[in-house]
Amino acid sequence: MLILFHAFKREIAPLRRALGSARAWSVGGFAGFEADLKATPLFAVRTGPGPRNAALAAHATLKRLGRPGAVVVAGVAGGLQAGLQTGQIVLADRLVRAAPVGVPAQEYRLDGALVERVRQHLCRAEIRPVIGPVLTADHVIATAREKQLCAKRTGAVAVEMESAAVAAECAAQGLRCLCLRAILDRADEDVVGGHLLEPGGSVSARRLLGQLCRRPWVLTSLIALARHLRIAARALAPALLIALGALDAEAQNTP
Repeated sequence: MLILFHAFKREIAPLRRALGSARAWSVGGFAGFEADLKATPLFAVRTGPGPRNAALAAHATLKRLGRPGAVVVAGVAGGLQAGLQTGQIVLADRLVRAAPVGVPAQEYRLDGALVERVRQHLCRAEIRPVIGPVLTADHVIATAREKQLCAKRTGAVAVEMESAAVAAECAAQGLRCLCLRAILDRADEDVVGGHLLEPGGSVSARRLLGQLCRRPWVLTSLIALARHLRIAARALAPALLIALGALDAEAQNTP
C-alpha cells in the first residue's frame, strides 16, 4: 500500500485522470481517491492547505489504514532558488519546518536510498529533478523579498505548506516519506491570491470579489497564476507516475 498526500484537488487532477480507475474515498473528513497500481493499492488524501491540516490528515489516514510501504507528499511549490522555472520538478532530500526567528528550524532528512532510486527513474524518463531541501511554511510566502529571506535562512530550494508536517508523522511511526513538487511561481515573482484560500483549499468568493473591487488590475495576475498551476500540475503528473511506479515495483519485488 502507498499513501499520497496533496493539498489541492487541481494539483494532482492530471494524475487522477492518468490513473483511470480511481475511486472516491474519504477518511476523517478528508476527501481523496483510491486506485490500483500493478502490485499495490494507492490511497490519495487531499489535506487542504497548511501544516495543521496536513498533520491532521496524516494522523487520521495512518490510523485508519495502518503502515504503508511509503508515504508520498506531492503538489506545487514556490521557487526559492534562482533559475527554477514553472513546471520544474523538485525532489526533496530533506524537509525543513519553518520556525520563528531565533528558534532552530525542525528538519526531517528523507531516506537517501529512496530519493536516489526515484531520481534515477526520473532521469531515465528524461525528467531531471532539482534535489535539495524543501521548506514547509505556515503561511503563503507571497513576495519575492520574503522568498529571498527564506532561502537565505534555510537553504531551501522551494517552499510549500504541508510536507514537513506529514514527515513528522512518518518519523514518529518509522515510515519512509518522499516529497515531490512542481514549481508554481519563480523565486523572483510575487504571488497574488494566496490569501483568497479558505482553510479547505477552495477560493473564497467573498474575498475574491473584495479583492477585485479594491484592485481590479490583479485579475491579470490571477489568470496568470491559474495558467501556471495548469503547467505545474501537468508537469507533476508524469513525474508522480514514475515515482509511484518505482515504489510499486519495489512492492512487487518484496516477498
